[in-house]
Amino acid sequence: GHEDHNIIATLRLLKLLVKCGTSLQDIFTEQLQTTPTNTWRGITPQLFSRLGHPDSWIRKQVQNLISRIGMEHPHDIVYPVLVGEVDIQNDSLQQQQFQSISLILRKQFAELY
Repeated sequence: GHEDHNIIATLRLLKLLVKCGTSLQDIFTEQLQTTPTNTWRGITPQLFSRLGHPDSWIRKQVQNLISRIGMEHPHDIVYPVLVGEVDIQNDSLQQQQFQSISLILRKQFAELY
């Protein structure tokens, strides 16, 4: 149905971001800041997996997107962020990304922590 098409489309956009994002920075920077977060909620596990991307600009875009989802739908994000913060298998870059997202959520939703 409609939700399946949405997930397929967002996965394609994520793939485009990951593979070609830096060459399309202007477009992605503007669009990722304004797209409705509901659009991305269906692929949050895939977004979290991209926090370890080697390109810092792409990592920042994914982090910002997850943070935006968390501001509107904290219940979708809090648990994976808490687990990611303490997961010793994550490299230091990934842990920094999780910590940054966690800090944003803690400021907004202290009662959840």
